[in-house]
Amino acid sequence: MSFCYTINNKFNLLKNKRILRDYTCSAYLKNSIDWFWIAGFIQGDGSWVVRSTREEYVLYISQHLMDIQILYKIKKFIGHGYVRIQTKENMAHYVLQHDIGLRFVLNNLPPFVGEKAKPHLKFLQKQGLNFSFYSTDESIYSFINLETAWLSGFIDAEGSFYGTYSKNKKMLTGYQLILRFAITQKDLQVLKLMGNLFKKRVKYNKKGFYYFILSDIESLDKLVTYLKINPLLTKKAISFQRWLTLYNLYKKK
Repeated sequence: MSFCYTINNKFNLLKNKRILRDYTCSAYLKNSIDWFWIAGFIQGDGSWVVRSTREEYVLYISQHLMDIQILYKIKKFIGHGYVRIQTKENMAHYVLQHDIGLRFVLNNLPPFVGEKAKPHLKFLQKQGLNFSFYSTDESIYSFINLETAWLSGFIDAEGSFYGTYSKNKKMLTGYQLILRFAITQKDLQVLKLMGNLFKKRVKYNKKGFYYFILSDIESLDKLVTYLKINPLLTKKAISFQRWLTLYNLYKKK
């Protein structure tokens, strides 16, 4: 896979322009997005904001300026909203607050998990849309599987790929390569749903976060197969490609 990531060449434009068109030409952007990917991405990096004082409902999706292109792609796919740039914070935000756009999005997105479900439910109620599918039965989240792009969207938002090595006299080179994939979240429910896909138990750290790690070859094989079918769409695709190089070496022993 080749990349044509040009944001560094255009970074000076951000000083004088608040809203920019998409100026990247990365090959992975040719991959299409769908509502499942967007739902997973919002679950990880989006916010449903309910401002009760002004009866205002807003969807935010925030990214570092280095990944601004995905926000323009989301805007183009949805057809509503705008991208706002905050140069001092090196952040960009996709903002959707118009009723027509919100209604369109709400009609197409699948349910959200855990804390993200609460404001989403308020949005549905405010728009007079169906929310009866929300229940205590987790079967409503059957779309979180290894066939839809939901997990890919969430990994684009929150997933991390690691490659480390340590000394090991038993290895021919004297070193052992260790590969890991990890997701960390405060929301236990959403992590459990993803951990179940790989038959992994979710753990808790002392900093108040839940996490699960894939390190065995069977789980990593399953993850790689999934991501080849449902590719990542942010700059995390570059991290994955670099990690995949190590993975292929590891497979060859």
